[in-house]
Amino acid sequence: MDDLSLAKLRKIKKRGGEWASDIFMHVEAVSSEAGDEGFVDEPQSAPFFPYLLMIVDNQSGLVLVGEISPRLDAYTEDFTKTILKAAHANGKPSRILVCNERTQALFSKLAKQLGAELIMQNHIPLLEEARDGFFERFDDDSINADDQIEEIMNVLADPEMIKALPDAILIQISEAIEHGMLPADVSNHVRKECQRRKL
Repeated sequence: MDDLSLAKLRKIKKRGGEWASDIFMHVEAVSSEAGDEGFVDEPQSAPFFPYLLMIVDNQSGLVLVGEISPRLDAYTEDFTKTILKAAHANGKPSRILVCNERTQALFSKLAKQLGAELIMQNHIPLLEEARDGFFERFDDDSINADDQIEEIMNVLADPEMIKALPDAILIQISEAIEHGMLPADVSNHVRKECQRRKL
């Protein structure tokens, strides 16, 4: 990381919980060449399977980060920036659990700079559940946008679930509320929780 990034990282006083993280290949190939609706009839270079970084709050199971790197040869640089943003939004984690050597290599120096303990663990249930859910979205043709929105609304209708959301997610939901995108009852629950946390 550059000196400016390190300086910003040192300024973060807030501590987060325990992160569970994985880097894995996306299930759909992408092309670096742009075309109509993202498709290229005759690409000059072969499509590739990009890497995806997933970070899950290991207490609540909420996905804090689900980021794709468009650059196969520079995904570590992209993901380092993403991790710093996650630390700013959610606080620096106390522990980081990883499940493979690729993810361990990415976090080996970052964990020290975040002041977090890095632990290799073969079986991380909440992370596996989140990753399986991600893959199911691509395998199950029956899931549509309306079903996903209804699922999210059901979760947000429960004030106890809202209390479990990380700050970064609450802030994103608040932005949606400002644009009138959520029902009144959900908006009220979110506003109350934001006031309670002084966000």
